[in-house]
Amino acid sequence: MSNVEVRKRTGLAKLEEITKQRRLGWFGHVIRMDDCRKPGKPRKNWQDIIRTDLRDVGLTWDEASELALSRYSWRQRVANVSYTRDELRSRVRSFKCVPLFFLS
Repeated sequence: MSNVEVRKRTGLAKLEEITKQRRLGWFGHVIRMDDCRKPGKPRKNWQDIIRTDLRDVGLTWDEASELALSRYSWRQRVANVSYTRDELRSRVRSFKCVPLFFLS
């Protein structure tokens, strides 16, 4: 039974989709925080990863920041995040070490 069939039967999303949704959810949370409560220096690549995620869903940082101020609107937008199979393949191929089973 393939992963696609398992996800279809269980109704679960792809791990990549879940990860992106959670990162973008965290972004919305940080944007809504008071300036005095902002966390310390973020991990080295957090903003770069978020910018990539935002570009993938067709948003700029400024557009996302404005949208994230409304928790309801932001959660609706984040819930609609997903990759097509071709997008996932192109992302995986960009890595130096590619699991062979993922490209089939």
